[in-house]
Amino acid sequence: MPWFKVDDGLSSKLETTRIPRAHRAAAIGLWALAGSWSARELTDGFIPDHMVDELAGTPDSAQWLVSAGFWSAVDGGFQFVVWNGQQPMRAKVLEAREKNTAKVQNWRARNRVTDAVTNQGTNREVTPPPTRPDPTPSDEAQEQPSPSAREVESAFDEAYAQWPKKAQRKESLQAFARAVKKRPIDQLVADVVRHGKAYAETREKQFVPALCVWLRGERWDDEIPAVPAPSDEQWNAFLAGTRAEQAAPIAPTNCQHRWMTDGTCLHCTERREHVGVAA
Repeated sequence: MPWFKVDDGLSSKLETTRIPRAHRAAAIGLWALAGSWSARELTDGFIPDHMVDELAGTPDSAQWLVSAGFWSAVDGGFQFVVWNGQQPMRAKVLEAREKNTAKVQNWRARNRVTDAVTNQGTNREVTPPPTRPDPTPSDEAQEQPSPSAREVESAFDEAYAQWPKKAQRKESLQAFARAVKKRPIDQLVADVVRHGKAYAETREKQFVPALCVWLRGERWDDEIPAVPAPSDEQWNAFLAGTRAEQAAPIAPTNCQHRWMTDGTCLHCTERREHVGVAA
């Protein structure tokens, strides 16, 4: 597309200053619009009479352009006084278009696709193969519908209730909602419950991670913490405590004693100081 060129000194040119200020803007506006139209239509600066009105000009504006030296009146319209050498000429524009058309045709000829069967050239465009093919997934690979927000929150409440450390609940809910996109929601709840129970049996609460930390680390595939076996000292202490508890006498509780001949009560562990006849 050819361009109509405007000199950056147009405002101070002698031809411009010849037009009175009251008429200058309208006349120069007509001149610019007419030049753009002529460049597009390749008329080499010729403006037919009817185009003056079509370009919102007036006969007075056209006459001011003639008297100032921008245009000259010719048969059937007006002619730019200066066009050749400054503006696009029809012959040169058409010649450039022909060269560009030939260049494009040569490029297409060099890049034609050869038919593999007939071994003849075709003009169909080359379509590069997709870099990342997207095959149709099988039924097993199709994604399950995502759970609703209410289902996610309900499942989280169930899982959070079984987690031994109650901390950062809001962050944990957000992490849970992100985790259900990677793991089925029922399985995720089961993982949280299973690991939470193991943590409660094997660790003090201060060493249990917050649920959000556990979820963000995707630790549902970690090994379940094993319950440690008691040490020999712990086991012996437990046995000693059990024996002591079994050996401790039962305190009497409002027992209606029934003394035996050996001084012991038939119902409790009380013993009479003086052995006598049974009461």
